[in-house]
Amino acid sequence: MTNVLAFLNFARAVRKHFGAETAMFLRWPIFSVKMFVAGIAKSYTSNIFRIIVASQFHMLFYASRPLPNSFAFILVILSGRLPLFGWDGALLIGARTAVQCIAALTIPIDSLFWGRPIYPEFEVAVFNLIKNKSHEYGVSPFLWYFYSCLPRALAASLPLAVLGVFLDRRLRKYISIALIFILSYSLLPHKELRFIIYSFPLINLSAAVFCARMYINRHKSFARQALYYGCCLHLIANLLATAAFLYAGARNYPGGDAIAHLQWTQRMDANKPMSVYIDNACAQTGVSRFMQLYGAWEYTENLRPKDLERFDFLMIGTYSGNLKDIVMTNYSTHHRVMFAIPAFHRFTLKKSSSFPFYHPEMVFKEKVAVLRKK
Repeated sequence: MTNVLAFLNFARAVRKHFGAETAMFLRWPIFSVKMFVAGIAKSYTSNIFRIIVASQFHMLFYASRPLPNSFAFILVILSGRLPLFGWDGALLIGARTAVQCIAALTIPIDSLFWGRPIYPEFEVAVFNLIKNKSHEYGVSPFLWYFYSCLPRALAASLPLAVLGVFLDRRLRKYISIALIFILSYSLLPHKELRFIIYSFPLINLSAAVFCARMYINRHKSFARQALYYGCCLHLIANLLATAAFLYAGARNYPGGDAIAHLQWTQRMDANKPMSVYIDNACAQTGVSRFMQLYGAWEYTENLRPKDLERFDFLMIGTYSGNLKDIVMTNYSTHHRVMFAIPAFHRFTLKKSSSFPFYHPEMVFKEKVAVLRKK
């Protein structure tokens, strides 16, 4: 909710600086269809920005999660509106304010839990920037943000954002800020989409300006009218991509699906003393304390393979390896497979004999197996 309020504050700045039509394309769905129709009739430009953001998946997804990036996103959005009024120092002030607020909140609490004076964000910065150890969490190519993250996050709005820069020179400053930020993070070997979500509003602003210009000039020529219809269709394309990402995201937590199904199939033994081992991959893909329903059951993590023979059930997962080989090699002597959980693996293009000849398809792969003691 705080992210939503901060974003609406940013959209108001867009409305004043780039026009009401542009801002509407940013924030409409936070309200209602009725407000959208009224906004289209009265102030189209300011509203395009709202609609574009709401039609995309990743920014709203991460804005709703209790992650450090999500809380930082609030301050970035609030400070990001100020340069729209010509105050370029707002970015520096926003960064300083963010550090002060986060430090005041996290240092006392984390020091209490860790039993020593600690500033977690500073230690993370030292680990990633000074010691350059982020590669321990995985390495991606230098341009990964540009050819993977931005197309997935912005969907069909990305090419419109590129065109918007050529229509309005005022946008070049904001897009330059976003590009410099993304390039800076590209220097780190470990990359995640959530690291660059702060740049998405600025890039969407450029797409919203392009859509607004096409709407304003739609009656001047057939080409501009066609471009305006293309801007409308790009929102549908965004929604289709969002629907696909939403389904893929829902199928991306095999650990949670596995423990839910295990407890359902063994519900008659809910009050019996059963033991369940949860490995690291399962713990990171949906298994949490909230999923552990039966008080009589023992749920255990972080044990060595030789200590697992006594457990009634084993939950074994993998991110990219062959699940069947892992199970047969390490656990088949004392446990047998009850069931396996398929999860989203990747998107691929499937060839067909009819138009459009290629279409996207989701690939699912078994990533978690639940084993029972023999």
